[in-house]
This record gives sequence, structure tokens and C-alpha cells, in this order.
Amino acid sequence: MSGGIDTAETAVRTPGTDVPDIGQIVTVRGSNWAVVDVQQQGLGRSTADDAAAQLQHAVTLQSVQEDRLGHELRVVWELEQGRSALAHRGLPEKIDAGKFDDPNRLAAFIDALRWGAITSADDGTVQAPFRSGANVEPYQLTPLKRALASPRANLLLADDVGLGKTIEAGLVIQELLLRHRARTVIVVCPAGLVFKWQDEMQEKFGLDFTVVNSDTMKAVRRSHGVHANPFTLFPRIIVSMAWLPGQRAQRQLRDAFAGSTHRFAFDILVVDEAHHVAPSSPVRADKVGQERRGYAVDSQRTRAVREIAERSEHRLFLSATPHNGYTESFTALLEMIDPQRFVRGNKIDPAALEEVAVRRLKRDLKMAKGFVDRKVRQLPYTSAADESTAYDRLLAFTQRRDKSVAAGGGNRSARDMATLLLKKRFFSSPVAFAELDALREAKNSLPPLTDADIEDLDWFSDWGHRFEGRPDSRLKALLTYIEGTLRSHGDWNNERLVVFTEYVDTLRWIRDILRQHGFEDERIEIIEGSTDAETRELIRARFNESPTKTPVRILLATDAAGEGIDLQNHCHRLVNFDIPFNPNRLEQRIGRVDRYGQTKAPDIRHFAPVIGGDTALSKDVDLLARVALKIDQIMRDLGSANEIIAPDLQRQFGGHVIKSRRAQAEKDPIAGMMSGEKVLNAELARLEQNLAESRERLHLRPENLQRVVETAFELNHLPPLKLVGSEDTDVPVFQLPNLDNSWEQVTRGLYARLDQNKPRPIAFDPKVLTQDANVVYMHLGSPLLQRATRRLRSALWGGDRSLERVTATVVPGLEESYAVAVTRLVLVGRAGLRLHEEVFLAGTRLARRQAVGEQRAEELLESALDHADLETVPAHIAAQIAAAWNTAGDQGLRARVQQAVEDRAQRRRREVEGHLAERKATDRSRVNEIFDRFEQTLRDALREAEALEGDPQLGLFDDERRQSERDLREIRRRIDALDEERERELAAVEARYDDIRTWEFPAAVIFALAARDLENGLAIR
Repeated sequence: MSGGIDTAETAVRTPGTDVPDIGQIVTVRGSNWAVVDVQQQGLGRSTADDAAAQLQHAVTLQSVQEDRLGHELRVVWELEQGRSALAHRGLPEKIDAGKFDDPNRLAAFIDALRWGAITSADDGTVQAPFRSGANVEPYQLTPLKRALASPRANLLLADDVGLGKTIEAGLVIQELLLRHRARTVIVVCPAGLVFKWQDEMQEKFGLDFTVVNSDTMKAVRRSHGVHANPFTLFPRIIVSMAWLPGQRAQRQLRDAFAGSTHRFAFDILVVDEAHHVAPSSPVRADKVGQERRGYAVDSQRTRAVREIAERSEHRLFLSATPHNGYTESFTALLEMIDPQRFVRGNKIDPAALEEVAVRRLKRDLKMAKGFVDRKVRQLPYTSAADESTAYDRLLAFTQRRDKSVAAGGGNRSARDMATLLLKKRFFSSPVAFAELDALREAKNSLPPLTDADIEDLDWFSDWGHRFEGRPDSRLKALLTYIEGTLRSHGDWNNERLVVFTEYVDTLRWIRDILRQHGFEDERIEIIEGSTDAETRELIRARFNESPTKTPVRILLATDAAGEGIDLQNHCHRLVNFDIPFNPNRLEQRIGRVDRYGQTKAPDIRHFAPVIGGDTALSKDVDLLARVALKIDQIMRDLGSANEIIAPDLQRQFGGHVIKSRRAQAEKDPIAGMMSGEKVLNAELARLEQNLAESRERLHLRPENLQRVVETAFELNHLPPLKLVGSEDTDVPVFQLPNLDNSWEQVTRGLYARLDQNKPRPIAFDPKVLTQDANVVYMHLGSPLLQRATRRLRSALWGGDRSLERVTATVVPGLEESYAVAVTRLVLVGRAGLRLHEEVFLAGTRLARRQAVGEQRAEELLESALDHADLETVPAHIAAQIAAAWNTAGDQGLRARVQQAVEDRAQRRRREVEGHLAERKATDRSRVNEIFDRFEQTLRDALREAEALEGDPQLGLFDDERRQSERDLREIRRRIDALDEERERELAAVEARYDDIRTWEFPAAVIFALAARDLENGLAIR
């Protein structure tokens, strides 16, 4: 069904009692709707209701408003208060030559109209990169392209640390929202990252997210009543994965699930640092002392995220280290991402993994994007004699304890853990070792302490505490390094340093020693586990600000800062005061400075004894130093070292003699995925070219963006932008004027976290992103552009006398003069899904009765209004044009333009509907292919699970046995329900593309004139 309307302010409103026709535009409940169905009620109204009996009509409406396009409403027309219908008149019957718009103003209106046109039918033209304040790189478009090509966007974003997975996720979220494929979003992330996600989504994409926690729930109940639920109240929310499994969160979520009338409670689920929600798969020792790999058991966090995943349509899981070395744990994570491709167990479909996982390593991108190779180097030191003596005594103590455990038949895993933790604390610092938590935690599994043991523990404690207030040999080496790199003759330079340690005791000890050496408090910042999220973000902002503006030079951090925090703006130096035995954690640390945007070679340091050290301490520290180098090389080669290094390293320091192990074969699909995709320069060039073409099609020139804002300011009688410039960039930089209350919200993103009193200046050219960090880039998703484009698009429905939407202007390069109509074409599916929207120009030559056809002429007309300082035509020319337009008849100018619009719209409808039919067939084929492969994966997993059911070792641990039984039941249920699930997915595809309705909205009329026609006289026939 198609319909055309006259959008001029003079549109006639018909009396509210008249029943509208299908296709007519009506106003109901303050919004504009298109009538899609009218059904007469079977019985007339009783004469007792009114003075005269009359029939009632059920009218189905579909919204044509910008922010609700496609939403449906069903009303009884005669009972609706305040209803009205706009007379259906098409192009304007008459135009007034004295009221032609300034072409620059109308050009801004048409740009705003173009930028609001989003299509789901065309995967080639994307808008999310242009609604982002990030400097989007071509490789970051791969997840977006993959998401748009699938009926459901289920992806594991596993790019290397520092490649911008948050930006990739934001692009997918933004595009799905724009295409009306999603409305609600829930982000689950570590507690320390909730405000970072909130800031990133607002600053980079103009998207407001609400952090939901206990404080939010209290505030919501005060403002909305005791029964208000934040999970349904806010469309976009962020929750901490630590808070999520709690009783309050789970109770509210269950209520949200129960109250949902749709198949999915959330449209998009994002899980950041997703490896934290994968079930653990430990190595355990049985009753005879034999080690075996444990069965992966769900944690409370795993179960909480899985429950949300099952009720979310699109799922984006982010992790640079998604594989912990255990296939069962990894497949459980994959099953949460896409339960129609993966099932828990040891079986992975390589083709499915390739479709879902996106992983690129820095090594594969550095040639194309200039990533700088890190330098991993040693920080030499010489162990003091008392440190070597203490370590020798620790080794003797652990060996004596191990023999006691073995003789008494004790738990070997408890012995290993105690030994491991004691050594880890010793390698961290004397003060961390003095706490001796490891032995106390394992005392329930170990034989009683002997007198010799107690004597040793007392000695260890006294020895460790003697270092309170004085440095050991490694901290002395660190102080020397700081003096040589961050200070010159006692004065601080502009270099910065991050120091990581595993233990808070070590961190605070380093801080105290630095203070003793005269390092001022303002020079040192600390992030540890107890640092709240808001303070953490302030510290990050201070550390990322220019060293000329903030005094901080050293950041001391535990692994609480090892994830999701970027520190590369003005820092490339990092010291690992201790080496974590988990290689993934080590890589996460280094990734804080070795990431996208780093302009200097990351300088990574770890301690190593000077050559010739032959003590046990020197040898073990040297082993850790060599392991750090090996981890770095394996991460470069394979993308993951955890499954190769971690088990051996922990056994080595747990007192075992280990055999060398080989890396996983490359034919293993997981190993292949972790080693990264080979990114070709040609592929990156193609993505970059596609982005440039999309920018061109959308007319996204900096001057056009600026013109839209300035025009919106004029319409609202606001002061103009003030050109202020910047020393760091040549692009035009502006300061916003004082705005009234209705525009105040557009300034929210202009205030830096470190200065809430002065708004930053703005620019419309994306080049400013790499040239001046203190200028805010105004992209299409920024609050300012959103407000400005909404203001201009609102004129489409009348009520604004400042735009007539008719203009005439001279277009350079035109050989002939044209009359064209700017028309908005919208196709909406059965479920209210906006399938396609475009703005096209169609019209006729003025001197000949022939429609616009030549490609060159169409290109000139498309770009006609991109010119700056467009001029109106002389009054006598405007009068000549108006007279020709106002001439009635089938061969008149208006009728010819109307015919051209109808022909173009019909042709585009056929083309788009043909493309949608192809897309529908592709989606159906993809669904069948996925389920065909998944059926085989399920049956393989069933055989494996049934074989495991009879494993006597599994019965030794109740939690593992219960988990395996649950998984077996779930596999059998999935097999039984597979056909039904397939049909449900196919039906969803059918619904997406069925019952397509088409709407046409004439928006403006442009008379584009050739310069020679003004010189020689304009001919109109």
C-alpha cells in the first residue's frame, strides 16, 4: 500500500468524525500516524449512547514519527478524543514566488531528512560510524558487517587487547538501534567498568545508559513507586556482573521476564570481559593422588548471565582472553552466545566458530594501521644476601611440609596451593609474604604444624615486617629506574609510568617508600580492588590528561586495573613488579598501554637477576623473567598462552617436576581462532572505501553538519556559533553560545570529567579526533546534532511557518534546468520493523517534457545543495517558475513532477522489494544450514555426555556430577525440541518480511537552474 501527502503547513485537517481512508495521515494522541486498516464494527452504537445511532470503526495505525516509525496502534475512531486527519493532497497545488526558501536553509532541512533515512535492506550503507565520536578504523567495521548480514547478531568479539572491542560493540548497538532491529540494551561488565561503559556510550555514540545497582533501585522506588522495576523502566542499562547474581537483582529480573509480552525481554545483551562468566574447569586430584581435569561447573555469575542471554535476541560477548585452556568451559561460553550453533562439551563446529568469533591480533594490523611493536625488557637487580637466605629457608619449609602431607595421606591439591601462594607472595614483596595468608587458608587440609614449622613461620613474619619503611633490592632498582626516566636532577619530566602488582600489601608498601623518597602525593595515583568506580574514572582521566595539565606521573595498580582501562594517551612505560602466573592476566596488564592510539613503542619491564646469580632465588626469578619473555612471544604467535604456560608454571612452583608440553595443533578450531584472522591490506582498503562511499551517499561533509546546526539555531532564535579556532588543528573550531533550557541537554558531553565548569569547544570535521583531544567532535549521534536534525525534520509535519520547502537556486555545472521533488520513501514490515528508508530526487526538465534521467544530471542534482553560500534566483525568475507550476492540467509542471515521483517511487519499490525477497531467502537458507549443522553437533555431544555419565571419576565430586547430569538433560531436551525451534526461527524470518507497506512523503520542491538559462532567458514548456 502506498500513499503520498502534502506536508506544507497549509495542509487541511478534516473534521474528526470522518472515518479516514487507508493510506491517509491522521493525528491521534498528539502523534502522526498512517492508516493501514479500517474495520467496521458489526453492531451500531445504541441510541442510548448518543442522540443518533452510528457505526464504530476499528482503525489500525502505524506511526510515521521519526522516533517511533513503524510502531502500531489500534483505536476505535469514533471514541478517540482530539483525532484529526490531514487532507491527502500530494505536491503543493500552488506556490508563492515571494515565499521561496533561502536555498541554504532548505539544504540543511534536506540533509537532516537524509540522515534520518535508515535502511535494513542495504547492508552496504551504514550510519553507525558517522554517529560515533571515535576515530573508527576500517578493521572495526568487520563485526558490524557480520552482524548486519545475520538475522540475529550473536558474536564473540575476541580481538587482541587494545584494539577497541568497546567501539566495535558500540557500532553494532548503534546500527541495530538505528535500523529499529533493537530498542533495549543491557550491558553486563566488571564493577570497575560500569562508569567507563556509561561514559564511552555517551561520549562516543550519544547513547544514554543507566547504571542499575542498589542505589538506582532505591531512587527508582522513590521517584516511580515501590513496584517500579529499573530493568523495564530504562531502555538501556548497565549492571555489574558482581551485583547481578545477588537476590535483589535476580528478583527484579524475574519480574521483568515474567512481565514481558515478547519472546525476548531484552533486544541486545553485551557482556564485557566475558571470560569472567565462563564456568571454571579445575584440575583436581583424586583419592589415589592422580590429577585429572575437572568438569566445568557453573558459577552463580554463569547462571545469572545465561538466564539473561536466553531472553536476549542479539548477544555480543567481549573478551581478548575468552579461552582459559579448557574446551568444556569455552563451549559453555559459546553456548551462551549462540545456542543454535554450540552446545556444552568437547565438540565445536569449526564453521560455526568462524561465523561467530571475530579475532584479530596487533601483529596482523600493524602494517595497515601503524601499531607499534612493544619492547619487553628486563630490569636488572641483585638480590641481597638476606633475601636469598629467606628464600632458601622457604624452600626447606615447603619441602618439609610436603613430606608431612604425603606421609599423612593429606590432600595434595591443598599442599600445592599453599606452596604456590607462599612463593607468589615472596616473589611479590617481603611485606606481602609476611602476611602468610596462604598457609592459614590451607590449614584445614594440612597436618598440624610442628615446632620447627612454627619457628619458621615466626621467622618469616619477622623478616618480612623488617622491610616496612625500607626497600628491598627490587624496589631499589625501581627507584633508580624512576629517577632515570621520569626525573632529571630531581625535577619531573613529562614521562609517565604504570606499576602493576598482584597484592595490595605490595602496592601500599611501594607507595610509602616512594613518599619517603620525596615523591609528592600529587605525583602518585593508586587503583586497587577497593577503589570505587567513580574514583577510578577520575584517576584514569587525570592520568590520561596531558602531563602539562595534571601532575600525576606514576600509577600504582593491582590487577583491578588490568581490564578495560586505557592508559596509552600519555604513557608507554609499564613495570610488572611481580609476574602473575596466569599469562592472560599479564597480557591484560600490558594491554593498558599497548593498545590502539599508542604512538610510542610500549616499554614493558620486569625484574631479572644480574647474570651470574647462582642462588635458588636468582634461578627462580630468572625463570619467571624468561617465562615473561616466552609469554610475550606466544601471545604474538598464537594469540593465547594461558593453556600452554599457566598449568606448567603453577606446577613448577607447586613443587612438581614437569615434562615439556607442545602447543595445541593448528587444526584445533579453538587454537586456530585464538591465533587470529589474517587481515589482508586489500580487505582493509575495501572496508575503508565502503565507508567513504557511505559518507558520500549521505552527504556527510563537515560544512553540511555545521549548516544544519546553524539553521536549527536560526529557527529557534538562538545566537550563532562562535569561531574560536585551536592551536593544535587547522579545522574550524567553535564555541557554543548560551542556549535556552530546551537546548541545554546538548552540552552534556562537552564538560570534561576534570573540569565541570567550562564546556569544551566543538568541531564538525572528524580530523579533529586525531589532532586536538580537547575539542569535541560533533558527529550525527552527538546530542547537538540529534537535537538539530530533529528540529528540522519536525517541519515535515507542518506547524513551522519558517520553512516553505520550496526554493530555486543556480547549480554550477548543470547544462539544463530542472524541477525536482525531494521525496521520502519508507517500507515497513508486519511487525512494525522499518525495513527500508531513503530520500530520493525525481523531476523533469524545464525546457523539455522529459524526466531527469542522465546519470550526470542526477549526480549534479544530488550534490546541488552541498555548495556553500547558495544564492536565490532573481524575483522575475521566481515569478516565472511559480506561474508555470501553478498552471493546471495533466501536462503542467506540477503534474510532470508528480508523475516523475510516482515512476521513481514505483521503480525503487520494486528494486527494494526484490532485494528484501533475496534477503528473506538468504535468511531462510542460513537458518536451515545452521540447524542442519547443529543437529549433528548435538548428537555428537549426546554420545560424549552419555559416555561421561558412566565415568566413575565423576562421582567423586558432587558438584561436577550434578552439573554433568543437568547438561545431559539439556542436550536431550534440545534434540527433542530441535524441529520446533527450527520452525519458530523460520516463522520469525517470514514475519520480518511479510505484509510490507510503503509510504511516500513529498518533502520539498527544488528548482535547480543552469547558469546559462539565467543569462539567456529561462524557457519552461
